[in-house]
Amino acid sequence: MPTTRAMEAQFQTLLEKLTASMNANMGEMKSELTGMNANMGEMKSDLTASMNANMTEMKSELTASMNANMTEMKSELKSDLKGIGDKLTTMDKKFEEMEGRIESVENKFENKFVDIENKFENKFEDMESKLEKLKQKVMTGQGDEFKFQAPYSKPSIKLSTYDGKSSWQVYKTQFSIVADANQWDSQTKACQLAASLRADAADILQTLPETQRLDFDALVNALELRFGEKCVKDYSRLQLKSRQQKVSETLQELATDVKRLSHLAFSDCPTEVREVLALQHFVDGVRDPEIQKALRMADLKDLKGAPSVCYEIRGSPASNTKGQTPHTSRQRIGHVELKCGAVRATDEKLLE
Repeated sequence: MPTTRAMEAQFQTLLEKLTASMNANMGEMKSELTGMNANMGEMKSDLTASMNANMTEMKSELTASMNANMTEMKSELKSDLKGIGDKLTTMDKKFEEMEGRIESVENKFENKFVDIENKFENKFEDMESKLEKLKQKVMTGQGDEFKFQAPYSKPSIKLSTYDGKSSWQVYKTQFSIVADANQWDSQTKACQLAASLRADAADILQTLPETQRLDFDALVNALELRFGEKCVKDYSRLQLKSRQQKVSETLQELATDVKRLSHLAFSDCPTEVREVLALQHFVDGVRDPEIQKALRMADLKDLKGAPSVCYEIRGSPASNTKGQTPHTSRQRIGHVELKCGAVRATDEKLLE
């Protein structure tokens, strides 16, 4: 028992010491906590003051920057608005000027129109008065101008005919001279030209529509296409290639026509070449094969001697042409055929 009390007393003492120590520590901790609270309050106040100062500074800087930007934008906007206003003012002035010009033009047109109306009215009035006077003169039979006067006729120049065998350019020039001398109009020239056509030239009228037969330009163009220089050459060459002696045509007539066609077809060739071509076409056109064969065998250089050779062949016995030896006849024919072949080659080259 005494031991237990002593232990309790010790425990009580320890407990008191512990309690005192804890109280002391608690007091110390409270004081420290109070100090910390004081420090926290001080730090909070410092932080709040610093933040408020920074916020105030940032706000002032932001406000200043925004004010500066706003001021700059306002100045730029004012400048742009001023430029737009100037442009609008300029456009208004131009529109006003255009309106003034349009109004001036309208006034001029109105004045011109009024002047024209007045002139027409005056003209109509004058014409009506003149017509009235003329009616009165006609009714009363007065005035020398209503007396019959025989028309004055100028001497006319006779126009030659055209058959297509002579030069169209020459005839066209002659026709122009006669038409100018007789003072023909376009329709009269067409009638006179159509009436002067003969033979092949008159056939041109059948190729034209009825509405163009009295059209001078259309008629001249058709004749130009048919009998113009280039067309005459081509047409004459075609005629030469197909030219054959007619049943009732003499050799002299055939030679004359072939010579004429050769002159038209090969007018730009040398005379010697033209003569050779004419001879070849004449020989090709002869109907009688015996005469044609004899002409090929004859040593001819142009058309001048061809008819006489033909007449000699007709007047001589047939045995004369057959009296040659086969060797001699073959040599002659070969020589003439070689010459004719060269002429044909020249002819075809000219026709191309």
